[in-house]
Amino acid sequence: NVFNLKNGNALRIAMLFTLAADYYLVANSAQDKLSGMLFFMGTQAFISLHIFLRDENKKRRIANLSVRLGLSAILVIATLIVLGDGADALAIISIIYYANLLTSMIFAPCDKCGGKLLCLGLVLFALCDINVGLWVLNDMYFGGFPEGSFLYKLLFSGIDLAWVFYIPSQTIIALVTLIKKTSHTP
Repeated sequence: NVFNLKNGNALRIAMLFTLAADYYLVANSAQDKLSGMLFFMGTQAFISLHIFLRDENKKRRIANLSVRLGLSAILVIATLIVLGDGADALAIISIIYYANLLTSMIFAPCDKCGGKLLCLGLVLFALCDINVGLWVLNDMYFGGFPEGSFLYKLLFSGIDLAWVFYIPSQTIIALVTLIKKTSHTP
């Protein structure tokens, strides 16, 4: 049943949102970062829904939502403080996206059927996004990291770390969609 979001369909929908985000951020020569990040928000919404629906523990579900909302609020405030007048919609949407990614990493392992594998995929996704975020900070917000600094050396190492982490992250998340939740009744 396509409407049963517990059996991996929410993750499949998340993958479609990821595909749309990649179009705007990578495939489209115009690179519409805001549209790409809005689609990545959709990705995180469906990953969150997957984790939430598969968790039968009511207290953990409440904790999931509380952490998700609280972390989003804290990181938005931090972004506004750090960027000041430079804070824009892209920065705010990106930080909310990342807060949801981190929260999903925390709660994914609670799913006994593929949760640890999903967590691994999300960790790799987060490592990819750290690299992408550093490029955006370097180019759009901070005017370039000082030459010779650790962040400069990381970005200009000659290895595209974003892709090193992204390809395995998406492969693992796609594999998790194949794992069906089974009902264990005593």
